[in-house]
Amino acid sequence: MDIIIIGSGNVATVVGRKILSAGHRVIQVYSPDPHHAAALASLLCAKPIRSMKDLERSADLILVSIPDNAYASFFQQFPRTGSFVAHTAGSVPLTVSGNISDRYGVLYPLQSLRKELQAIPEFPLLVDANSSAALEELKIFAADLSICPVGRLVPGGRDRFLLITSPDPGNREQTGIFFSGHRANRTGYPE
Repeated sequence: MDIIIIGSGNVATVVGRKILSAGHRVIQVYSPDPHHAAALASLLCAKPIRSMKDLERSADLILVSIPDNAYASFFQQFPRTGSFVAHTAGSVPLTVSGNISDRYGVLYPLQSLRKELQAIPEFPLLVDANSSAALEELKIFAADLSICPVGRLVPGGRDRFLLITSPDPGNREQTGIFFSGHRANRTGYPE
């Protein structure tokens, strides 16, 4: 996949490194601070961009990793795109990016990440998307990034989620499902 990363903080940096190690390609990095964009772009072998107008239109995925309180205003200025758009904030609604793409979702790392770490940690990812096809696409991408289980983020933010677990990290089919600390039935709804 060809991916654009918007943001240059902890999550953008660590997930960007995971993207490269999974064999995907980061083609551009944007940050309001051009020095931060250049530093992360250099680390990820990507091109830093100074304006949203310079976004590569052929990207498969645009991953937005900015402060949680900046999403609403950021997406109001974001140009409509044919790319899949995913953000990394578990506390921000899925629909915040709904006006800019037909395929959008959330890719939320369920762990605090620090860009200064030399070794990239394994961490579970929670995902959600606007359609079942988009969700499947995002789950496959998330599985590329982490040997940890991939879970489903459900409405309500990071305090309510489904976590898919398996004794075998390579087995993503047989799962146990948990909801907000309560056991859930196989449909994912609380018992």
